[in-house]
Amino acid sequence: MPPTRTLQIDPRLSVVWRSPDCMQIGVDQPAAVLYGLSALEERLVSALLIGVTGPGLAMLAVEAGGEEHTAWSLVERIRPALRTQTARTVSGANVAVIGESLTARRIRHELGTAGIEARPALAHGATASEHPDLVVLVDHFVPDPDEHARWLRRDVPHLPVVLGDLGATVGPLVEPGRGPCLHCVQRHRADVDPLWATIAAQLWGRRSPTETPGFAAELAAITARAVLRRLQDGASEAAASVTIDADSGERVSRRWEQHPECGCASLPEIGSAPASRARPIRSAAAMTAPTTGAAIAAPA
Repeated sequence: MPPTRTLQIDPRLSVVWRSPDCMQIGVDQPAAVLYGLSALEERLVSALLIGVTGPGLAMLAVEAGGEEHTAWSLVERIRPALRTQTARTVSGANVAVIGESLTARRIRHELGTAGIEARPALAHGATASEHPDLVVLVDHFVPDPDEHARWLRRDVPHLPVVLGDLGATVGPLVEPGRGPCLHCVQRHRADVDPLWATIAAQLWGRRSPTETPGFAAELAAITARAVLRRLQDGASEAAASVTIDADSGERVSRRWEQHPECGCASLPEIGSAPASRARPIRSAAAMTAPTTGAAIAAPA
């Protein structure tokens, strides 16, 4: 065990007494049950609730009239209840949330309560050197290809939240250089429905009728959980999305693969541009595609 590592009982876990000398840590799924707890050990547990280094805990045991091995023995008994050291602190993390819709505002609020600086990103075409830790893209019906390309070029992980006419889809989280990008998702949709490009172009700029205060709050909670998981320990469902029905709350998960015709599949490493741009999807909708970018555009 590293001598300077801070040991702390996971603050999420409740500490309760089963009897005068038996302490339980955790309620839903007890992480540790300490039978025959002595007054010295109780004092050491109090220190662990606050956080203390291993040597500091051993010193506290000696100063209280005990021995160092009492401290180390207690640490082993409660190890499952200790805060994992792989988790990184998210306080002060910088997350950009694209959009000014009700859902985007709720997501910023949810992240802010977790100590994350969540703010709107600069507008389309901005050249500022901002480099957030992660970006959340909130759109209606189709993801904004310009924003996707913007963060893909900067190697910034980005999570789409797309509201539709019956619900919304969160994900997949795009890790530039690893796994599918949002263009891959659009290409997969076009494989299933060859006229998806035509449909997507018509949906550009429309507002989803499902964006109610209650559903926005639900989406914010789901999104914030995904962001926190990614920021804390680097873990994420990078190639997965979840679609939530606005009425029933039913969730359907799906995993995505890179599309063979997408340029991102040829990225040799993170930060490198594809050797050649993937062949864009052509359709009659190109005549009415939005001026800010085609509804299905290849990654830049």
